Formats: sequence, C-alpha cells, structure tokens
Amino acid sequence: MEERLERNWKRVLSLRGNITDTDLASFVVFLLSFNYKHPVVFSEMKNSLAREVDVNSFLKNVISQFCREDKIDESLERNIGNLVQEHGFVLRQIIIDWEFLELSEKEYDIAFDYIFEKINTTAGKFGAFSTSGSLRKLIQELTPKDLYSALDPACGSGSLLGDFLSNGGQRAFGQDINAGPLNFARLRFLDHPSVNLSLGDSLTSELFNGKKSDVVLCNPPYNLRIDREQLYQINESFGEGLIRSSSINLAWVMLGLHYLKEEGTGIFVLPVSSLSNSVDYDVRKRLVESGQVQAIICLPGNMLLYSSVLVCIWVVKKVSSTTHRDVLLIDAASQVSAQARNLTTIDTSVISNIGMLVESFRQGEVLTKSPDFDFVVASQIEIENQEYFLQPSRFLDWKEIDGPSFMQYVELGSVLSRPSFIPADVPQVGVKKISVQNLNGSLSKAFINYEELTGGGKRPIFINSDQPILLIARIGKRLKPTILSNYQALVFDFVNVFYYEVDTSKAIIEYLIIELEKPYVLSQIDRFQSGATIPSMRRKDLESLKINLPSLEDQKNAVDEEKQMLVRVAEKELQSLTEKIGLEKADANSFLRHKIAGPLKNLRGAFSNINLMLEEHVISQFPELLDKKINDKRTKTFKDYLEIFERDLEKVTKLINQSSDEYAIENKTLEEVELISFIENYVGEKEGTEKGVSFKTFIDRDVLGEADAVDIVILSNGELLSDLLDNLIRNAVMHGFKGFVGKKEIHFTILPILVENILKVHLNVSNSGYPVGSSFTIELFSKQGAKTGNSEGNGFGLWYVKEIMKKHNGELKFTDESRLESDIENSMVTTFELIFPIKDLKKNYGEI
Repeated sequence: MEERLERNWKRVLSLRGNITDTDLASFVVFLLSFNYKHPVVFSEMKNSLAREVDVNSFLKNVISQFCREDKIDESLERNIGNLVQEHGFVLRQIIIDWEFLELSEKEYDIAFDYIFEKINTTAGKFGAFSTSGSLRKLIQELTPKDLYSALDPACGSGSLLGDFLSNGGQRAFGQDINAGPLNFARLRFLDHPSVNLSLGDSLTSELFNGKKSDVVLCNPPYNLRIDREQLYQINESFGEGLIRSSSINLAWVMLGLHYLKEEGTGIFVLPVSSLSNSVDYDVRKRLVESGQVQAIICLPGNMLLYSSVLVCIWVVKKVSSTTHRDVLLIDAASQVSAQARNLTTIDTSVISNIGMLVESFRQGEVLTKSPDFDFVVASQIEIENQEYFLQPSRFLDWKEIDGPSFMQYVELGSVLSRPSFIPADVPQVGVKKISVQNLNGSLSKAFINYEELTGGGKRPIFINSDQPILLIARIGKRLKPTILSNYQALVFDFVNVFYYEVDTSKAIIEYLIIELEKPYVLSQIDRFQSGATIPSMRRKDLESLKINLPSLEDQKNAVDEEKQMLVRVAEKELQSLTEKIGLEKADANSFLRHKIAGPLKNLRGAFSNINLMLEEHVISQFPELLDKKINDKRTKTFKDYLEIFERDLEKVTKLINQSSDEYAIENKTLEEVELISFIENYVGEKEGTEKGVSFKTFIDRDVLGEADAVDIVILSNGELLSDLLDNLIRNAVMHGFKGFVGKKEIHFTILPILVENILKVHLNVSNSGYPVGSSFTIELFSKQGAKTGNSEGNGFGLWYVKEIMKKHNGELKFTDESRLESDIENSMVTTFELIFPIKDLKKNYGEI
C-alpha cells in the first residue's frame, strides 16, 4: 500500500502547477477520504472525468454530495469548490491519474497519516495542526493503557486522538478553534462514530457539556495573547484566578485537569518556559502543592515542524487529596538520534525507556539509572527550595564543581550590591544605551567603549555612585563581565544588563572578570538556563553562583598573571602581523584603485570619442586601414588592437567598480534596525515586482514569545541590507526560475537561535525552482569573479553579499535543499542563511 501511496503523492506533486500548499493539502486529503468512504462512486468519477466536458460542474456536484452525506463542514466544501473553479482541469488530471486504493479502516488511518506527514514536510506550517515524529510516539508511550475515553481540547487534525483509538481507546472528543484543521480531523474520522468533534474556543467555552475523560492529550498553540474578558472567563471556569494574560500556556494544564475523571492522566506538550517563567509561578506552585504533577520531560530542539521553540512534556494526574508527592524530572534534551529537514528524531528504544521509567514511577517501583538520559526524583521541599522552577538540570548533580574545594567557594552575591540610582527625565538623544552586545567578558577589553554606545532608551537613570560598576549580561550563555567607569554625569539605559558595585574589601573587579568566564562558572549558568530557547539569567540565580574567591593578594597576583599573558599574546600577534605585512599592500592597491577611478572615466570617454572620429572621418574614407599591420611578422591588425583596447578597458572598469563596491560598503554606517519590521516592509514592497514570483515571510513568533519580545534588533544599514536581499532575489530569478514552470516562491524565514553560546538571528532566504547545481560551493562566496578568463565568476555576485555580511560581523551559509534525502518537488531548493549578531530584543510593553 505504501508504494501506491508514494506513487500517488509523486503524481500529485508533478501535476499541481501553481496550486498553493493550503489548497493542495485540502484537496489531497479530501481525495484520499473520498477514495476510502465511497470507492464505487470514486471509481465511477474517474471514468466519468475521462470523458466529461463540463469538468467544473461535475466535480462541484460530486464534492457537494460527499460533504453533505458525511457531514463535513461547509467551509471545506466551499474551499474545494473554489479550487475546482480555478484549477478544474488540473484537478481532473490528478483524479484520473490517482491509483485506486482499497482500504480497510486501519489502512485508511495509516494512509491518512502518511499523506498528512507528506503535506507537513512540504509545507511545515501544517505541522501546527498535527503532532509529528518522535513527539507523537512518546505521547503514546506515556499514555496509560486500557483507558476508555480521551479529550484533546486543541485537536487540530486529530493525530493524538487517532493514536489513542489505534491503541485500544473507545471514545474520543476533540475541539479546535480553527475550522481548517478540524475539517482534516473530520475526514480522518469518517468512519468513527465513537469520535465527537466540535468547533470552538476550548479556553472560554464549556466542552461537550462538561463530560469528563480518562486522559487529556494536548499539544496546544503556544504563547497566546488574550484580552481581559477572555482572561476573566478562564480564571472563573478553571484557572482559579492564577492565570496571567502574559502567559497562558499552563492554562491548558488547568483546563485538562478540569475535564479529567478522578485519577485521570493529562499529557501536555508545552514550551520549556512553562517550567521557569515568573508569570507561571502561581500555577506551578498550585500544581506541585496539590500533588498533581507526575513527571516533566525536557526534549531536544526541533521537535516541531512548524517552530524551533524548545518544548517539554507535562504529565499530570488528577487527585483530590493534597498529599505531598514527588515529581519525576527527566532530562532527555540530548537524545537526538537523527535529524531530517529540521525535525529531530529520538531513537525508539529511548522513547520506550522513558515510557517504562514513567510507568515504574507511577507504580512506586525502585527506579534504576538509565544509560540514555539523566533523571531525578524531586521532593516537594526540594522544588519549593528552587522556587517551583521545574527544569531537571536544577536538581541534577553539579559534576563539574563537585568536590571538597567546592565548600570553600562563596556566592557571587556576597561581594556584589546594587548601586543607588535616580530615574532621569532627559531627551533620548542624551541617553547612552548599554546592551549585551556592548559587553566583552575579557580582561583585554575590560572597559565599556563609549564610542560604541548608541542613544535612546526607555528607562534612563543616573547612577549615584563614585566607584567602577560591574556590568553582567542577563541574556546569553556567557555573563560577559565588563567595567563601567568615568560615568559620572552620564545617563544610561541598561537593556538586558545587570549592574553592580563590588565590595572592594573582598574582591577585585578585574579578578571577577577573569573568574566569571571560567568553565566551572559557565557550567553553573548552563544548569539554570538548560532548555531555554533564548537563555537568560534571573538576578537571584546570578547572585547564587559559586565562585572561587581567594585573598585579595592572591586575586591581585591572578590579575597580574593574566595581564602578562595578554601582553605575550599581543606580542605574538604583532610579530605575526609584521611577518605578513606584505598583505597590507593590498590596502594600498585598493587606495590606488580608488584614485584611478576618475582618470579611468576620462579615458573611457576619450576612447569613445577617438573611435567615433575614426569611424566617421578615417575608416569611412580609408577602410583598408582596419586590416593594416605594424609589419608582416605581426598577426594582429589595427582593428584587432582597437578591440583589445576596448575589451581590456572594460575589464579594468569592472575591477575598479568592484573595488568601489568594497569601498562603499566599508564607509556605510550601521545603526539599530528592527529586523522583523524591516523584512515585512521589504517583502511588502517586493510583492508584484517580479512577474509570477510570490514572496512569503515566516517568523518564529513562538521563540519570540518565550522572551516576551516583538522584534529583533540588529546593527545594520538599511541600504546595504536591501542591496544584499536584492542580489539574492536576482539570483533566484536568473538561475532558479528561468525556464521553470512550477510555483515560483521566495521565502524569508526569521529565527533567533543560540550559536556557540551567542544569541544570533538567522535570516534564511529560500527559493523554489531549479537547484544551483553541484558545482556551486561555499568557496564561491569568497572571491570576485571576472566576466571571462581564468578568474571568470559564476554570475551570482556573491562576493558582494559576503562583503556586506562581513560588514555586519555576520556569517553567510548556503544549503542546496535538493541534495537532501527527499521526494519533495516544487518546494524550496536553495537556501542562503544570513546570520546576524542580535543587539537587543524589542520587548512587549503592552501587557495587561
């Protein structure tokens, strides 16, 4: 059966033309469902379409009858009807070529999942309506066996409910607020009278007349924003007044417990921020104190097709007594067995071991250490001591700093204090903004460089102190300690930066800069931040870090030794630079090229005039002059020399222009740019400028929501950034779309991510069409190509793109998607990854 499904899928992709992903998904799922539910009518339809003239009317009638008989929502009938109106003949050919499938109920479930997985892989946004891959298998393992009924209050296409029924469940209830994915669920459960589906908002309306279920399975939408009225309804119905509008992720857990039978189990996929967000503190405290949290499982990154947000699984149990219970905390974040098209796979044996461990914990059995992952059983007292933070890493052993010497360490907070400050009411131009990017974390660059600071800020203050201030990064995997000095009479706005006075009777500020960058401190930081998509530090966690603090004399010796080492390193670098001084001639040559640009322009004009005079006044009267040679031994004629002169003049002009590009890039100034807003505006302006090409943006707002941010601030130059993107679009049009008959799309994807412990943003520019070919490699980015000859370029102009990224202190990468293992056609084939350092996150200041 899988081979026939595979053939059908490939035919659909080859015939689809410019049908959108959304329409294609609706039609293929409809087609599979029709094939299964009405095989005889489906076969007759195939035969009729082979000779039917009025294709549109025929298909609309068939679809309308199918939807009415099987009680499919009218929105699906309307969508398919519109699709028939626009692409009737394409759909006709898809149906005629569809290889008929005789399916049992179980085979239909398998076929539905197969097709839906293909749709998810082609257009990842559909993954938002279903749970895929290892995550789905893990939920099956965690679900207790032999249960009668299940509820999914955000059921999407119904994948979790389908798994429950396949494993012996008898009744299933599902609701979703979106009609589109719910229609997929209705098609999935065509022959399941035991499934009850409903359209509605599960958070603000009663579900199925308050009916209770044995298990609640839910992978809901994350980081939703709600208004005051919705918040009131949630807290009145089941939230117990604990839910806050700025984070309602744990409202789904409270909802699930509300609809569980006594001793029932709830399994929820939620962002890892739900384990540590301060706004969720009250809910976590209530759930732990009431003994209803059974297990927490932290998972690897990229578990979702539609988002890069890190997720975990909450396993809860509805109990009436308030007996204090332990909580099983599992850290499986490193369990990645494979990764395909950005979706992580966990080995089935690991999934099985997690399931068995949770079941043993439920039964009160003795737990044995697992070779695959770390886990700990935390008591309520231990969780209370960690202020109801539930990341497993907080409760695991600190292997890196264990040992007798650890007892001699002191808490960082014991040598730090917050300086007094005065809020400042001054114009923004008079404010110096200090963000994480301005910090260094090295004794060689120990002090803030005032020239790098930009103006502006929302919370300006005067620091009321007369001693140097220690600045520490609040976001990122490193603290980047830096000294602020000579700041009196200046106004600052500290963005994601902590600021402290240092007790000089206990610590030397330069010593702290050295010590806070050491591995044993970084391992402690990782313990607090483990699992966070955008890692950040709470002030209390920062001040609880253990540091080695010897006597002041020993601290001074350590600082002196570090400075001497830095001097030795600098001397070696200077020597190396001196040895390679010949390379500096390139800069002098670059300067000369710029000096030549003016005379060269005059030379081109003079040659043009000479050529014109020769043609009009000399060659016209003496045409034989073109064939004259200097002497008989020479092979080239006067005409040949004119052509050589013109050709080489053009080459020199090209070289000078390329040097001018480099000069122009270098002299551009960078300023703060809100990247998401910039890209949305850029794409809006580009729409319609390239015939037949559509532009789309994909922004991982789940990750931004984790940090309560609405935009990403980078240091950039709008003109250069536009030039860069224009170049990539021209490449797609010239090399990817030329002669291509399928859908022509260019996607802009924005994704904040942690790269080598530094917070960066990926701007991925992808296009469909033809791939660039196997000869296209990353090395082509680093050289300028001439038009012809030994140094002939490839026509992509990527040297210019590379230089712009260099100006941004960024990185440029390339992926040929067509080389990946995939049967996907008409999808993205080429992706350029533009990686920028993040200067700041624009926060959401509009909370209720």
